[in-house]
Amino acid sequence: MKVWLDDTRVEIDPRTPFAQGGEADLHDLGDGRVLKLFKPASHPDFDGLPDAQCAADARIAEHQAKLPAFPTALPPRVVAPIALARRSKKGEICGYAMPRVAGDALYHVGEIGWRRAKQIDLARVTAALVELGRTVERLHARGIVIGDFNDLNVLVDGERAWLIDADSFQFGAWRCGVFSERFVDPRLCDPATLAWIRPHDRDSDWYAFASMAMRSLLGVGPYGGVHAPADPARRVVPARRAHARVSIYDAEVRAPKAALPTSVLPDELNAAFHDVFARGVRGAFPIARLVEQRWRTCACGAEHARASCPVCRTAVAIPATIVRGGLRATKIDPTSLAPREIAEVWITGDLLYRRGALGPEVIGQVLGGRTRVWTSATFGVGFYRAGAWTVGFVFRPDRRGLDDRITLPKIRGQLVDAHAVVGADRAWLFVREAFAG
Repeated sequence: MKVWLDDTRVEIDPRTPFAQGGEADLHDLGDGRVLKLFKPASHPDFDGLPDAQCAADARIAEHQAKLPAFPTALPPRVVAPIALARRSKKGEICGYAMPRVAGDALYHVGEIGWRRAKQIDLARVTAALVELGRTVERLHARGIVIGDFNDLNVLVDGERAWLIDADSFQFGAWRCGVFSERFVDPRLCDPATLAWIRPHDRDSDWYAFASMAMRSLLGVGPYGGVHAPADPARRVVPARRAHARVSIYDAEVRAPKAALPTSVLPDELNAAFHDVFARGVRGAFPIARLVEQRWRTCACGAEHARASCPVCRTAVAIPATIVRGGLRATKIDPTSLAPREIAEVWITGDLLYRRGALGPEVIGQVLGGRTRVWTSATFGVGFYRAGAWTVGFVFRPDRRGLDDRITLPKIRGQLVDAHAVVGADRAWLFVREAFAG
């Protein structure tokens, strides 16, 4: 495919974007820039979705005037358009080029297991949140509202936070026409139908920021966990908890076990979150409350920003042996367990390899940089995306050949996360995707 970037023609392969979202595909131009191509209504991701097809047409039509008028001299952490893309030299705008930046979606930072695996401490997370908050302040000072502000549109690299998907910003005569259910301010939604009925504003940006900050620090959003009142008739369903302000600060809400307790936060920051999510207070989030945090790591391993560790104060000693009826459980040293032998497989280029008796041996051909694979000692599963197509396959790690006749559900939009549980002869594949909010 040929695309014009201002006055320069470039060639791209529409089948192999390096990343995909709900509205566009991203292609690496190889010169420090990324080309964002909007998906037309005819894109396979929109097959059978007339509302999404109409939205795609409307989005491209709006960008014909909006992108040429896009504000300049924006804050340095905003990844803004630097060249417009057209199908022909003077034709319709179909996308734009922007600087390529490195980083992981802020969404992953809110996953406690991911954060521990990456050895990212809360001091770094807090520094990135402070920088993101300063970017919001500067955009608002320019009269710009972010609108569709969510943790997939923020990339974190160390203590830096990049704001991407800037084409959906709200400025001048243009309104942001999209939203994310996890971060939309309930003020903007009909309390009866939960439909989005009011335009984004500065307060809704700060509401989304506060939601992302809480999840990034604690590993749970403001309305996460389970509402379990003593009287089941009083239970508020998850979709309505934001409207009812039944937050994790409610005494009848059980937070996820993997999440950090709110007690690790200082009182001032807890008060700021409580004001937003339990009392409905709006306005600019007090960034100073984040700046003031001083994280410590206790001898028990817990991170906290208090004078003393709140986790140790509430810990309960577990006896080595527990007896309940005829069941006896004995605590053992995990290092005493013999490791389970797992077949070694890896991807180099477009080939999936295994460790053979005489060295590396090819199992089969895959799509380099776009494939995910999981395996046990006797069974393996994987998939890759090529443009709008998702190809699944299974294999035996002890022999050559891939069986790619596996039918997977269609993946639309942005692939957020994927993992598998693999047994001796079957696997359970879990995929999380973001599409249209």
